[in-house]
Amino acid sequence: MYGLVNKAIEDLVRQQGGEGAWQRVAEEAGFGDRTFLSMEVYDDALTYRLVAAGAEALGKSPEKLLEELGFFWIRYTASEGYGELMDLFGSTLEEFLGNLDAMH
Repeated sequence: MYGLVNKAIEDLVRQQGGEGAWQRVAEEAGFGDRTFLSMEVYDDALTYRLVAAGAEALGKSPEKLLEELGFFWIRYTASEGYGELMDLFGSTLEEFLGNLDAMH
């Protein structure tokens, strides 16, 4: 999984639970590094552990946390500079979805 996804989980947990919640999640998930690199590839198992630990720290089910992450993701990626990039992939949902493979 790209670090951008893990960073979004981190920011969502920090936003909803504070710094202490994130520190507990990082420790429980076994993430010893200080920061995620957006375009670095991380093991998917780490992402699953972050979701499970984040859900527990925030008192939610993993499914609920992932649903909230989906809404958070749209604004998050736009604020991280990907909004302009996404605009290049089409002006309609159909065009955008048809061009997703070209994005990577």
